[in-house]
Amino acid sequence: MKIIKVESNVSKDRLRIELYLSNLCNYKCWYCFPDSNTGTHLWPELDLLKKNLSHVIEYYKSNLKKKQIYLHIIGGEPTLWKNFGEFVKFFKEEHNCLISISTNASRTLRWWNEYGHFVDQVMISCHHQYVDVSHILEVANILYKKRIDLVAMVLMDPKEWDKCIAILKQLETSKTKWPIAAMEVHHETLHYTTEQKEFLKNYKSPKSDLWYKLRSVKIVHPSPTIIYEDNTKQQVDQNYLSLNNLNRFYGWQCNLGVDTLYIEKSGGMQGACGQSLYNLDFKYNIFDNDFTEKFSPTIVPVICQKHNTCGCQPETNVRKQIKN
Repeated sequence: MKIIKVESNVSKDRLRIELYLSNLCNYKCWYCFPDSNTGTHLWPELDLLKKNLSHVIEYYKSNLKKKQIYLHIIGGEPTLWKNFGEFVKFFKEEHNCLISISTNASRTLRWWNEYGHFVDQVMISCHHQYVDVSHILEVANILYKKRIDLVAMVLMDPKEWDKCIAILKQLETSKTKWPIAAMEVHHETLHYTTEQKEFLKNYKSPKSDLWYKLRSVKIVHPSPTIIYEDNTKQQVDQNYLSLNNLNRFYGWQCNLGVDTLYIEKSGGMQGACGQSLYNLDFKYNIFDNDFTEKFSPTIVPVICQKHNTCGCQPETNVRKQIKN
């Protein structure tokens, strides 16, 4: 049956901004997305980024009635930035942003004790080539005690499957109970067996403490509802569309730029796939000195121009429909 629409359980008054700070990273994972760890883009100028990103947030609040701003920060490894603490503190205090980071959690325990409380959610990515599981367990326990929402995500390389399974089992030994996820790896050379797909689909994390959930979990992640051409509906897991090769949306109308946007390491505002926003033939750059004077688009859904698969899970799951 043909899918004609994807709906979301995330409130329409939330704007998700994914900020790609730089491609400086202390890991060199072979399957990581292109140019994510080459070190060609250094850290941004703090005051300029604060001013221009604040303008984007206020513009969406005024013109699209967005009430909740969810700022997700990626790299590279974002915790390597010396101004990271000041940056997230500003956007928490000035704009009341919900802030999450994707990190390999390799910074010292002292660092996590000093700065961990500035964010609402920490997504710890565990890479089999480099991960020190005992260190991850200690970092996670620090964040647990700080009442920070966290999840440890094991990147399940199908070529090193047994090693990845062993990492999952080690994480499950934690005395404090927080979520663990088995995550698929997107790479053109990787293919999962039927058994591996079933494991990814059915893996259940050890149950988190109820008290931890009540005090910590603030950020809702999409569990999309797909609608078929006969108008039947099916709510699916967040990785369902990508795991089943249902993530090609060329010609669809997509809420990219309305509900979510991506700021790449050079400052370009776009989709993670490179799609321009607002149906314009150019991209705004948040590092431009005159950005606040130039940025005044009509915020509308885009018509997808990408023939390749949609590889960014939040963008795969954002509201979209076949354009009549």
